Amino acid sequence: MYQQWDDPISDDYADGYAYRSPRMGNSYGARRAATLYDMRRGLEPLLEQIRQYDAIRQRLACEGGHVSDFSAIADILSRKVKIRGSYREYDVSLVERSEIRALMSEIGMGELQLDVRLLPNQWPVYYLCRIRNDYWSVYSLVVEDIYMSPDYPLCDERFARLLQYGHESYYLRLSQFRSRVEQCLASDRKEALDTWYSPVDRILYDMGRYVFQAAWHEDQRPGVLAAIHFGMPEFRNAIELLYLCLSGELCELRSAANEKMMQFFKEVYAQPAIHAFLSMLCNLDGEALNRVPQKALKQYSRLSKAFGRFLNEKISCDAWRMQVPVYKIVLGNLYRLDLITNDLEKDHGFARAVERLKTESRAVIGEITGNV
Repeated sequence: MYQQWDDPISDDYADGYAYRSPRMGNSYGARRAATLYDMRRGLEPLLEQIRQYDAIRQRLACEGGHVSDFSAIADILSRKVKIRGSYREYDVSLVERSEIRALMSEIGMGELQLDVRLLPNQWPVYYLCRIRNDYWSVYSLVVEDIYMSPDYPLCDERFARLLQYGHESYYLRLSQFRSRVEQCLASDRKEALDTWYSPVDRILYDMGRYVFQAAWHEDQRPGVLAAIHFGMPEFRNAIELLYLCLSGELCELRSAANEKMMQFFKEVYAQPAIHAFLSMLCNLDGEALNRVPQKALKQYSRLSKAFGRFLNEKISCDAWRMQVPVYKIVLGNLYRLDLITNDLEKDHGFARAVERLKTESRAVIGEITGNV
C-alpha cells in the first residue's frame, strides 16, 4: 500500500513560489480541507441546476418531449442561485459567464475550472474539475472530476482542453485514476483523503510530473486511438515508453522511482512496459543511463516505420468496391473508430497488419527494457 506523507504540501516545486512557515504545522492542511468542504457545499446549488438541465436534455434526446420542456430548460439556465464566496455573496446563473468565472476563481482558490461546450445540436454541456498547475512543465493537471455532463466531448481520455489565460490549453487528465488510487489508500487514515493536498493529489501530481508529462502527448492521438480500438495494447505501451525515454528527465525519474510508483503502474494504470523500465532504471549507472535516449531514438524510428506500414496496408472496402489503404479509413474516422472496428477486423489483411504491428511493438519494448 502507499505510504502516508508526513507533510503532504511540503514540496515547493509543486506549489510554485508559495511559502509556508514550519510553525503553521498541520493547521494549514486543516484549513485547506475546510476550504474544500465549503467549496463543494457552496457549489451544490449550481451543480443541482446542471443536473436538472442534463436530465431534461437527455430525456428530450432519447424520448422526445413537449414545448414546456424547453421552457423548463430556459428557466433552469437563467435561474439565479446565491453562493457565498470568501469575500462576498454571488448571485449567479448558468448563463452569466463573467460572474461564474469570478466565483470559480474565488471559491476554488484558482484550482476550479468550469468548461462549457456546445454539442453539434447546440445544447451546452458542462465539465467542472479541480486542477493543479504545474508551472515547470508543458501540461498542468486535472486531479479531480467534480461533475461531467453526459455526452461531454472528451475525444481522448488522457487530455482535457480547458481555458487558460484566455486561450485553450491541454491538461493531463489524471482524474481518471483518482478512484483507484483512493482504493489503494483505503487502509490509511480516511480523513486524509478529503484534504486539499491529499495523498491522492500528491500521487497524481508525482505521476504527472515524473512520467506522464513525457509519456503522453497530443501528437500520439492517432496511434493511441488505433491501439485502443484495434486491440493493440503493446503498440500503445511502446509509444508511451519511447516518449518517456526521449522526453523525460531520466535522472529525476530514477531518483523519484519508488514502491508507490511501481505499484501505480502495476495496479492503477497497468503499463507493463513502463513498469519494467522503472525496475531497470533504478539499477543503471550514469553511463548506461546516458545510452537510453540514444537507443530509444533508434527504436522510435523502427516503430514509426512499422506504424507507417500498418497504415499503408490495403484492405477491401465494400463502400468503395476497391482496395483502400488503412490510413484513409482510420484518419477519416479517427473519432468514431468504434463504428468501423468490426468491419475492419473481418478483413484478413487488416488482421495480419495488426499482428505484425503488435509483434514489432513487443520487440521495441524488449530492446528498451532489456540490457542497455
